[in-house]
Amino acid sequence: MAVETVFTMSNPHDTCTAAAYLWAHKKLRKAEVHAQDFQHDNDFLTYAMPKINSLDSEYRQQASHFGLRIIDMADGVNISSAEISEKFKARSPHVGLFWCSFHTMGYYYGHHDKQYFDNNHGLYKSKLTQDLIAFMDEKKTNYYQVPWCGYMIVSI
Repeated sequence: MAVETVFTMSNPHDTCTAAAYLWAHKKLRKAEVHAQDFQHDNDFLTYAMPKINSLDSEYRQQASHFGLRIIDMADGVNISSAEISEKFKARSPHVGLFWCSFHTMGYYYGHHDKQYFDNNHGLYKSKLTQDLIAFMDEKKTNYYQVPWCGYMIVSI
């Protein structure tokens, strides 16, 4: 098992940032996040995303709408999947968001439990860091086709 699919999802709405914040909040509240955790949140995500967009570069305000505070972040940088993993490994509680120029995803670093959340695809996990990094790089190259350009590590 290199990378395991925990659940799949396909969100046709433009709600990626709100979904990633919501995933991070749920991940911080409990160890496991499941597909059913998002079943009743589509209306909330559709409602929340315009507010998030209105706060486009005001990340602390965005995070506070989800009961989160930012521990560490960088925006407007070209960052690799390996660097994202290292940043999250180094900063507790190891949960947060990362993004490219048009899409936001979630990342979690735990011992034998690395996770990648993408509301366009689902939640994926791996025991080994290099396996999840390779998976993220594959998504970046074959699906998004642009570099990762920012990250934030959050806590409650």
